Amino acid sequence: AAAIALAAAVAASLVPAVRLLAGSAEETLRGSSAAIAGPRRSALARHLGLQDGLVALQLALSVVLIFVASLVVRTLGAAGAVDPGFRTEGTLAGYVSTSSMGVAVDDRHAFFGSLVDRLEGLDWVEAVTVSENAPLSPHPALPLTADASREAPPVQASIARVWPGFFEVTELELRAGRTLERADSAGAPDVMVVNEALARALFGTADAVGATVFAPAEPPQPAVRPYRVVGVARDAHLTSMLDPVEPVAYASLLQ
Repeated sequence: AAAIALAAAVAASLVPAVRLLAGSAEETLRGSSAAIAGPRRSALARHLGLQDGLVALQLALSVVLIFVASLVVRTLGAAGAVDPGFRTEGTLAGYVSTSSMGVAVDDRHAFFGSLVDRLEGLDWVEAVTVSENAPLSPHPALPLTADASREAPPVQASIARVWPGFFEVTELELRAGRTLERADSAGAPDVMVVNEALARALFGTADAVGATVFAPAEPPQPAVRPYRVVGVARDAHLTSMLDPVEPVAYASLLQ
């Protein structure tokens, strides 16, 4: 398919130029045989010069189009060869804006809980989950540290706030520990699942279950907010298929 797209781009860009060039040559022969003199010859020369300029512009644009098409084909090929680290087959994603629907902030958890339950009741749906940001899209980032005093250099990590069941639905493999559960809600101790890259960056090892990660807290909370690591997930591409895997922390949308 990629080769067909590139061939179509080449044909679409070159055929008009070839036709225009052929027309220019034909007019040149006619002009030479007619032996037009005086102002008429000057007008014809200007006309042919304009045509030559248009042909040159067409050919230049054709080269640019071919170059861009080859880059697109190459990028698609490179992306197709990358394992994202999670399931993409048989999935359907949609965007839901609670603010535009008039859902209050305090009612969002109940809204999404009801939405998940209703969708999972459909015969053709196997499982449903919710993520604040879609996979392979920009995510917010926070400086995380394993030191409550934050004297150690923090690690900039992408934050994925997800609904319980996210790892099961996306088939994002867990290397150790457990996934996020519905019991990990407001009022329960703050927990997170980290990927292997973040675990190694913070603790020097992927064995981070039971460790504590500290994140900046929002007022009026204390300066740092502790999270207990309950699981370590395999490295997966969160924001882009073409960029290296970055440190990622998965937190519960219910907390």
